[in-house]
Amino acid sequence: MVSNLVSNAIDAMNVNGTLKVHVSRIAGAAGEMMQFRVEDDGPGIAAEHLERVFEPFFTTKKEVGNGLGLYVAKQIVERHGGSIHVRSRSDNGAHGAVFSVLLPCAEGERMGAATAV
Repeated sequence: MVSNLVSNAIDAMNVNGTLKVHVSRIAGAAGEMMQFRVEDDGPGIAAEHLERVFEPFFTTKKEVGNGLGLYVAKQIVERHGGSIHVRSRSDNGAHGAVFSVLLPCAEGERMGAATAV
């Protein structure tokens, strides 16, 4: 799931693009959650595609991919009791896509401080 999100972000960016990966622990109504966020500064995702990106065999790539990566990523996240969301951003001159994953922490597991790469 992680490698798919990062690989898609790299594919979407220009050569000198910026990829940000954030991992943090957050307190939710259902307990401790791990939030994993991948942000790129590529062109973003067209509004008409946003609702379809997690569908099997949906792809906007011309030469590579089969449209299963995000579908499988969503299945993995949901099987572990989590959720995955996407938004295309264009604010203050910035653009790109942001994928956010929330996963429940294991019972009794303690996570370290938030990490940004």
